[in-house]
Amino acid sequence: MNSSYVEQFQVLQAQPRLSGSRIGAIVALEHGPIVDFPGNPFGPQRARIAASVTGEALSAACANDLPVLLVFESDDPSRPVIVDIVIEYPGDGPSSETPIAGRDDGRVGGNAQPELGGAQTGLARILAVQNDVVMVEDMAHVGQPVAARTAVTLRNLKDPVVLLRFADGAAVIVGQVYPFIPMEPAGGDGADVLLKGNRVRIEADVELVLAVGACRVQLDARGKAVTTADQIVSRARGCNKVQGGTVQLN
Repeated sequence: MNSSYVEQFQVLQAQPRLSGSRIGAIVALEHGPIVDFPGNPFGPQRARIAASVTGEALSAACANDLPVLLVFESDDPSRPVIVDIVIEYPGDGPSSETPIAGRDDGRVGGNAQPELGGAQTGLARILAVQNDVVMVEDMAHVGQPVAARTAVTLRNLKDPVVLLRFADGAAVIVGQVYPFIPMEPAGGDGADVLLKGNRVRIEADVELVLAVGACRVQLDARGKAVTTADQIVSRARGCNKVQGGTVQLN
């Protein structure tokens, strides 16, 4: 074999690779975040940022030494991406004395941190929140409960199934699984709501009402549409057609 090919092959084999995610830290903010993590073969590296991570969150993480969840493009440790800030559960949910979903809190205890089924990512169930720590168990390999940190805000503990990921031996909640599509609560008075997409479809089984001030559009399942307003203006750049079985004016 040609010696130059051998040298190239050896260089490729020596290139470090990291699969999965890691818990790291922002060591500096210099025209973007500089991150480091345990076992980093290259030292601190400039990281890219997931769109969901705001500049304010990065500044707060750097100022308060909050850990960050890192993934690596093409498993290359020199190309880290920050996907979220890891925080302890804020403790504004159920009482620390009450287990979640009616589970016996006698099962929650100890400091053992087993690997759930040996998998890096899997589904887990929240058992309880104790002293601002979320205790979870693997749904595929039920065993000793594990204390987990969370990279997301837990919206609903009535459906306590979460996506759990291991990084450096620590369990991190990276998502929450719902049996339905979760909707954010409506904003307060004066809040702006924007629905935007290639196609937006709103359906109702019985009745759909759109109302603002004195204007109201009411649609019902019988096929009746009623528009009520102080003034109604209809404009068309092309032909404006009015068609019906009968048409009544006043």
